[in-house]
Amino acid sequence: HGIIVNSFEELEDGYTQCYQKLTGVKVWHVGMTSLMLNFTKKRACTSQKDQICFGTLCRHNKEQQLEIAHGVEASGHEFLWVFPKNMHVEVEEWLPHGFEERTKENNRGMVVRGWVHQELILKHVAIGGFLTQCGWNSVTEGISAGVPLITMPRFAEQFLNEKLVTEVHKIGVEVGECEWSISSYDAGSKVVGWELIKNAVERVMKDEGGSLRKRAKDMQEKAHKAIQKGGSSYNNLTALVQSLKQKNIHG
Repeated sequence: HGIIVNSFEELEDGYTQCYQKLTGVKVWHVGMTSLMLNFTKKRACTSQKDQICFGTLCRHNKEQQLEIAHGVEASGHEFLWVFPKNMHVEVEEWLPHGFEERTKENNRGMVVRGWVHQELILKHVAIGGFLTQCGWNSVTEGISAGVPLITMPRFAEQFLNEKLVTEVHKIGVEVGECEWSISSYDAGSKVVGWELIKNAVERVMKDEGGSLRKRAKDMQEKAHKAIQKGGSSYNNLTALVQSLKQKNIHG
């Protein structure tokens, strides 16, 4: 019956058609699944923030973590930085001296250790950008939330996801100078400087923020329409179920 994809036709239609033509394999777009999450908008915070998260598989070395911290701090924008629980050292060892204290004192940032509900955070009205490694789940959650992405891919298909975001749909900006690796264990041999990170954050939060947010919101609307009755993902899922029923009937 083909493959089931957490995406929607309007996001990657041309690529899907090419794949089906070359392989003969049917693609069923049934996403975005993150839009199935119900949430309540909370408007207690009005200033925009960056969220920073690189997933559970991405492993930055200490030097790269320090550059990210310096870049985010130098940008002058508020942020929420999420560190996974599976780090083998204390977070404090991977951050500049006094980083957490300075950002807390100025009400400019928060470092969170462990799991957070990323989808809910991204959908909060205070979030103005998402610094991400471009894993597909993070990309789809960012699109579903209508948030511009700041892309910093590290390995495998993340670089292709970055091109879809920054070059095809123009709903994000690249940090730049990231070095491709085949797996998360090899990623990070080249350190990206803090100036590039600072510049990318400023492009999203200030310079190009208006146009990026408009395109991101337009893509979010398309994603919402896709899962509604009559939308592309709704129709795909309905057709898939009917196809499976017919297969069971006829053996």
